[in-house]
Amino acid sequence: MDQVPLVASNRIGKEVIETEHGNSDITFYGNSFIAGPTGKIVAAAMINMKPCVLVAQFDLD
Repeated sequence: MDQVPLVASNRIGKEVIETEHGNSDITFYGNSFIAGPTGKIVAAAMINMKPCVLVAQFDLD
């Protein structure tokens, strides 16, 4: 069975969208992460509403 790492990114900050019922605020909290091929989280962004960069190395052999 092939297994691959997973990178999940999520934005941060507030956005205003216009709807038929008026403006609506949406807050994105981030919580990006990198998981290894077995599903174990190897790097995660803290939920602190600040930009960050996640890096992980995997032995692909």
